[in-house]
Amino acid sequence: MRILFIERQPNFGGGSERVALDLAHGLAMRGHDILLAHAEDGTMLPTYKTFAKEIWQDALPVFGWRTLRCALKGVNRLGRFALSRNAAVIFSSDLFFLRSLALLHWRFGLPGVMHLGLPFGTRYWSQRFASKRVAAAVTPSEHTRMQLVAWGWPPDRLSVVPNWVDRERFKPAEDMAALRAL
Repeated sequence: MRILFIERQPNFGGGSERVALDLAHGLAMRGHDILLAHAEDGTMLPTYKTFAKEIWQDALPVFGWRTLRCALKGVNRLGRFALSRNAAVIFSSDLFFLRSLALLHWRFGLPGVMHLGLPFGTRYWSQRFASKRVAAAVTPSEHTRMQLVAWGWPPDRLSVVPNWVDRERFKPAEDMAALRAL
């Protein structure tokens, strides 16, 4: 399966960007073709280049009522790119792309998936509208899932996928008392 990841600026230092990178890498290791669309250069690009089939840089304006024309043009460019590369799904961990994912589904029939690490701060009607038009969303905890459901996210489109730890790289110490003494 070809999966398009969209990030504004893929940089180390942000939690959601790291989740997207780790998920993209994990999916690539399982045989999926990963595509990345980004707006600005970021420190994660060299890592993405080690496994992504294609990296595309373009202006990716997020949806905004004041920038609607520009946002719609960006959605059209992104949709045409995704279709020309046979992307089956579009993923983002950037909440600013929620409404764009809904528009991509409406305009091009492309399902979108969001990673929602935190509940929404502000409640905009257009976000609620968009949440009902995104194929799925994942959140790292049941607590966050329940907050999003209370906010209005459709519960049947929201799953809990805990953040993972590479247990080969991070192993518990044999002698915890010695570590605590340090």
